[in-house]
Amino acid sequence: MKETTQIEGQMIFAWIQKSDPADHALLKGSEFSNDDDVWVVKSIDREWLEMTTLEGAQVRKKLPFIINGAFFIEVPISQNIEASIRSSMSPAELALDEAKNNLRSRGFHLNSLGASDTEFLFSLLLEFQEHSYPDGATWTKLHDLIKDGAVENMRAIAPFLKKWIDRSEAKLGMYDLSRRILLAIAFRHTGQFQKAVEVSEVVNEHGKYPNDQGCIAILCTTRAASLMDIAESGSSSPCEILARARKSLNRANAIRSSEEVMLTYRRMKTLDQRYGCEGGRV
Repeated sequence: MKETTQIEGQMIFAWIQKSDPADHALLKGSEFSNDDDVWVVKSIDREWLEMTTLEGAQVRKKLPFIINGAFFIEVPISQNIEASIRSSMSPAELALDEAKNNLRSRGFHLNSLGASDTEFLFSLLLEFQEHSYPDGATWTKLHDLIKDGAVENMRAIAPFLKKWIDRSEAKLGMYDLSRRILLAIAFRHTGQFQKAVEVSEVVNEHGKYPNDQGCIAILCTTRAASLMDIAESGSSSPCEILARARKSLNRANAIRSSEEVMLTYRRMKTLDQRYGCEGGRV
């Protein structure tokens, strides 16, 4: 199998606007893919992309179609294209390319991030690599970027979150619930349910964290959902685990009833019925 290099469609799109049209023929025979399918490139210019599916069906798309995808190009042709791309880039574009390469090497999924988010993440990891941690509006922006983002990005950011939490808690002298929320979410959505439960265990250590009722409610809800994940994934004692989940969810609900809490209760009822532990009897 021949060695290929992945080049983002957004980068190819920008290169095509600046490069000699004769160079575009270098892309012929490469594969282009996005979340929907994989195609083989037949021809490309500044307006149109002609491709075939792997089954041989003809496809014609406007050039912006390539922005949300990637090309897989055989070596050494890819090296020639990469050299041409870099020679056509401005200093700002080169800086963004460096940021992308750095994040990609750490496991981040860049197709789900825009240029500004990529630069934000890169600057964050650089600034807080050796000391301190993101705070205030910076943390809020990171939280919003990660919590509903790609699973790959949750997995990649988790070691940094853990490091920043350790630093924050050392400074506070208490558990940092607001940061633990994001780490618990990241663990849960990457299938690390037990780690999510361990991160949220601190809600049971009363007096060892700030009395932020909103954070307590969110972390208890995430904890309950993670315990339900464990119960549903083949536990030998699902009713016992669901009882723990119910206790955590009841605490969240006592603080603040929310749509997420209600949805979690509905899921719990379904699991109670499935495992024969209706009403929390174990």
